[in-house]
Amino acid sequence: MGNMENELYTFKLLKKAKQDLRNIYDHIAFTLKNQKAAKDLNEKFDKAIQRLTYFPNSGEPYEKQFKRIFVDNYTVFYTVYDDKKLLIINRILYARMNFKERI
Repeated sequence: MGNMENELYTFKLLKKAKQDLRNIYDHIAFTLKNQKAAKDLNEKFDKAIQRLTYFPNSGEPYEKQFKRIFVDNYTVFYTVYDDKKLLIINRILYARMNFKERI
């Protein structure tokens, strides 16, 4: 299900997605006082997003404009622009949140 030419896509995190990552890291590292788990989860997010650069359409459709993948208890929402070989990471949210109000 990867892209036809096997060209890597580039990705960009929107400001809200960057803030989501910071909030997730801070919550796990400082509120829950588990820095190792926070770093491990950050690595999982990095690997999942890097994998998307090879297989941009591997996520499942969500609503009309998004795709999503799951990383532990979180959902990564993204948009694919095949013409530009670009992925936009829109949000990274806790899986049990009400998404419609946040994306």
